[in-house]
Amino acid sequence: MSIALDTNKPSAGPLKFQPLRNPTIRNLPPELIEEITSFLTKKEGLTAHRTAKLFHDTHPFTTHISQISDAPSFLAALAKGKLRKTRSLKLFSCSAIANAILNGLPNSYAPLLSGLTHLDLSLTDLTDNQLFALLTLWTNLISLNLRLCDELTHRSFNTIATHGRNLTELDLRSCGEIVYGQLAVAHFPKLTLLNLGGCIHLNNGNLYAIAAHSPKLSHLYLGSCDQVTDQGLTSLSIRLTNLVHLDLWCCRKLTGEGLVVIASHCPDLIFLNLAFCLKITDPGLIAVLTHCKRLTDLNVEACGSLTPVAIASIATLGKNLTTFTAGSNHYLRDAPDHLDDSRLTEIAIECIHLRYLDLRECKKITTLGFRALLTHCQNLKILQILFWREASRLPDSMTEAFRKKGVEIR
Repeated sequence: MSIALDTNKPSAGPLKFQPLRNPTIRNLPPELIEEITSFLTKKEGLTAHRTAKLFHDTHPFTTHISQISDAPSFLAALAKGKLRKTRSLKLFSCSAIANAILNGLPNSYAPLLSGLTHLDLSLTDLTDNQLFALLTLWTNLISLNLRLCDELTHRSFNTIATHGRNLTELDLRSCGEIVYGQLAVAHFPKLTLLNLGGCIHLNNGNLYAIAAHSPKLSHLYLGSCDQVTDQGLTSLSIRLTNLVHLDLWCCRKLTGEGLVVIASHCPDLIFLNLAFCLKITDPGLIAVLTHCKRLTDLNVEACGSLTPVAIASIATLGKNLTTFTAGSNHYLRDAPDHLDDSRLTEIAIECIHLRYLDLRECKKITTLGFRALLTHCQNLKILQILFWREASRLPDSMTEAFRKKGVEIR
């Protein structure tokens, strides 16, 4: 198994594909698993999510109804008033239950769930008409998850824009056909979280509309939105100064210029995912580390255009980090690997709050670097080192030393 990525950046020679050693899907980062599963058909997706615990662990927004296994049982419990106090209903991939409820909404079921505020209908056969009924009858909804509801069309987005004014959380991952061309008419005055990951048609104009019509937005997910550029990121950050959580995973057209603007206008940023942003350069990352003093979660995995200067700045400027993913690009041969023992030691000494550290495929690190982690990172709880050097584990003595300190080695 090998994975190819388009780097879109000049180099001395072509990057070659690096086959994974002993490949399994667990070797892949969660973001890549998310990307892969977005291409599954509905039937394939249902099978994968119902049989593989890994997918449940990967997707924090997705949960099955485990205590009620079929539509008749659910409707019986609903009719008896057992769910009257329900505030959060998660019907992920439970199309039969979802259809039974939604088809009966106008007559009987809406009053029985009148207090519902959080609804997850991801990976179901939801239709435009059902969504219209849902939003017009359940007016208290503040959180709606429609990930991978591929039966929906642009009509549904108009419905959400008209009847979903009270929403504070909206998940439209991989619903590209819903979002495309519709954001210009959407007004979400209360929205604080918006997930548009995998909406591959999303462009700079859409970002401008998001910024103009969702002023309270603080959590924004744009993973794998390939059309987003520095220009779009600039228009976004100038208006959304409340951003604290920004996911730009695999936005491969972004460079350091957009990050410089983000840093100056969004100083309260806490979470930033730049994994596989292959054109991100030193000035952008350094600007974020300099101005975003509250940053605690940073992912620079496979950011192939960063140099040792940017990596060194993490130690001097990222002292509040609790989660740091520095894994090298283990999918491409000859990709740069700038994290070595000396720089890891500096990070260990300065970033004393680290609790999670990902060093996958950082081949320049030896036992000296790990010894520095043992000495200085007293708060470390999880250390990800899959495929470290040519072995899949640390020496037994060092593994035991980490274990005694309460560190989980993955």
